[in-house]
Formats: sequence, C-alpha cells, structure tokens
Amino acid sequence: MKFVRRSYEVTALVAVRQTRELVLFWARRCRKSTTLGSIAFDEMSGHRGRSVIAASASLLLGKELVSFALTSAEQAAVVLNEAAAVRTVLEGGADGAGLQLTVANSDTGKAYAGGLSPEDFAALYKSSNLEFRLYFDRTSYSRLKIIAPNPATARGWAGTVLRDEAGYTPAALETALRVATKPIMDTDPTFKLIYACNLCPDDRHPFFEMTMPAPDAQFPVNPNGNFYHGQDGVLIHRVTLADAYAAGHVLYDSKGQPLTLEQFRAQPGNKLGLNINYDLVHQSGGTAAIDLIALLTAQARGAGQCHFAFVDSDTDYLAALNILRGLLRNGRVGIGFDVATTTGETSNPSAITVTEQLGPERLARL
Repeated sequence: MKFVRRSYEVTALVAVRQTRELVLFWARRCRKSTTLGSIAFDEMSGHRGRSVIAASASLLLGKELVSFALTSAEQAAVVLNEAAAVRTVLEGGADGAGLQLTVANSDTGKAYAGGLSPEDFAALYKSSNLEFRLYFDRTSYSRLKIIAPNPATARGWAGTVLRDEAGYTPAALETALRVATKPIMDTDPTFKLIYACNLCPDDRHPFFEMTMPAPDAQFPVNPNGNFYHGQDGVLIHRVTLADAYAAGHVLYDSKGQPLTLEQFRAQPGNKLGLNINYDLVHQSGGTAAIDLIALLTAQARGAGQCHFAFVDSDTDYLAALNILRGLLRNGRVGIGFDVATTTGETSNPSAITVTEQLGPERLARL
C-alpha cells in the first residue's frame, strides 16, 4: 500500500519550514515519529553539512524514530533492497537528487554497507552512537544522530534538534536540557528546535506548561490540526484523536476491526487515558487543591487588582498597608491567617490574605 501523508502531517512539515521552534502536540500513535523522521530528512537534504540531533526519551522510541524515518524516506525516494542504503532522497518534490544515505557508528566512524537488524539499531542507540549520513558527494554529508537526552552532551549540540517524547523526561532533567539547548537557537538563524509529545501527565513538568492553551481557547475539529501559542510563546501544533480521525486515522478493536471515533470512546477502559493520550486536555494532577486552569485564570483576572508583599520589616509592613488602601473598594472584607510552621530546621513564613467581596466575586487584595 502506498504511503500517503495525512493533511495534518503536511501542515506540520510546512510549519517547520516557516518557524524555528515548534511543538508537535499530537495524540498517541498519530504518526508523530514518522513526521519527525520526515523533518530530519528534509533538514539533512536541504542543508549541506547539516547536523540533526534526535534526542528521544527512551530506547524504544529511539528505535521507533529510526524505523519510521526510513519508512518515510522510502516513500519519497528510490530505495535499494537494504533499508540502510537509500540512494536517492527527494527534497521538495525534486527527483534525481543523487544523495546516498548510509548508517554509521558516530564514535568509531564505521559505516555499515548492509542493512542493520533491530538489535543492531538498539545497540548503536543504547551507546548513543547511531548516526545516519546523507552524502552529497564523496566528502560532504549531513548527519542524523539519534541519542538519549543528556544535558551534559546537549551543550555540544549544534544544528537542528528534534526532541521526541519531550513530556516524559524527568522535570528537572527537562529544565536542564532547555537551559543547555537554548544557545543552539541563538548561534545560527537556520537552526531549529522541534518538540513532539502527547500531553504530559505531570502539571509541574515544563512540557505541560509549554503546551497550556489560554483558558478561553477553542479548538474545532480540523484535519489540519490547530495552531496556538503556548504559555511561553512557542508555536504549538495541536492534533487530537478527533482531528486525526477527520484526516483519515483509524483505530481498531481487539479483534482487528476498525472503529469509528464514537465506538472507540465507548470501549470499556478507554476513558482513563483519553485526556492524556488522545484528547490532550490539560488537567491538574499531583496534590494540587485547585485546578491549574482555574488558578491561571484567577491570576490573570487579578492583575492590577491584587498585590503580593513579602514583609520582613516594619517598613515593608507599612508599604503593604498603603498599597492595600489603594486597592480596597467598598466591599465586605475578610482576613485569613496561616501561622508559620517549622519542620526540622526549615520554617515556612506566616501568611495573611485580605479578601474583599464585590458582588459574587472574592478578590484576594493583599
């Protein structure tokens, strides 16, 4: 069966060419890794000497990216019998590019003339030595290196970076990776940083915050997906299961029979992971007492009407009172006090909140 890209895949490939930083915020198993492979080959074939770093969160996903990338290349190129010996890669629909793809060990420099088994791929990936080389001539080539994400080695990355499953790295590791990779974008205007993942289940994770839409955002079902800017301004391409179904995606039951979207949703046991895996609906988790979206909404609405003061002296206290006088209107006022507690040698400060009721609303003024 001939491979045909879905409309949201084509939309993503166009978007990557027009922006430097993008998040593929896609539902599970909707060809995310396939598209990352296409992006990698597009970058390699379009820029002589380009380095592409594919940092995947797990060994399995790293192998997945390799196989999907080759599958994607096979649809756009004339391929020899061995999967690791693609002779011609088409870039921008042009035939006869005359580019040769080989697999190599980035540590030893050894190139593999024949195909590699999944076990060979896994061994190279596990050692972070798996590399594809796309030759333009005998001496110049672009490379795709597939590794596990590591902040220490990330400081040496240069080129286009693909972050597969960016929502499933440990939160602290993800923060360190972003600090390490930021200078890559600053160095060269042609370099790109592409994230890809479904919804991260941890609302304290940087990827959860990155993909958080505005509280009033609306996302109608669209076979091309929907674009919006996340909390830190990065462009997000959102593709839910409903969007993917509109573009031709199909899921199957335990007997291998195709399911409509409604039939899939009605299956027992599917509701548990719908928000995270398929609907991409942000919900607070952990021990949070207040829904994260409600908290962000309240903070946005309180801007300019409420104030936080850290009181460490009489001067701080008097300044806070003066600010409070300017904020209060003629509503009912209540004062809440949370006394300081000490555990071991660590002490939390006391907290006072002055709340004013105006009609149905309660504003934490200070």
